[in-house]
Amino acid sequence: MTSPESTLQLEALVGSHEATWDLVGQFLRTVVVVPVVAPEDTGTQMAPLTSQLDGTEVVLVFTTAEGAESVKDRTPLVATMPGVSLVMSLPDGVGIALLARSGNAHFPADVLTVVRKDLRSKTSRTNPPE
Repeated sequence: MTSPESTLQLEALVGSHEATWDLVGQFLRTVVVVPVVAPEDTGTQMAPLTSQLDGTEVVLVFTTAEGAESVKDRTPLVATMPGVSLVMSLPDGVGIALLARSGNAHFPADVLTVVRKDLRSKTSRTNPPE
């Protein structure tokens, strides 16, 4: 299976250890693979698979479905979504661990909080109240 151009660009940035903001920008433009778990009670939606990294909760995210195979013992379910949708849906205090074919990257929770605030401010400027 060939990867979309945005995924290849994200992989290249992860492998080159580029500046965090360049990597975050490309992540926001890329469709990523997120392992999800079914909650105990069936009345709620699926939740992303999380883990601990340096004492902080992180969502595990992959650039390919094949990469997500490494956690199929924890959950066989995956969802694909734009990186921006994932970032906007995460609560404060949760980071992202990106596992790519070219290496790994970590987006700390505080970086994602800044990104969300910036995206929200841009949205409010482009969609003024009626």
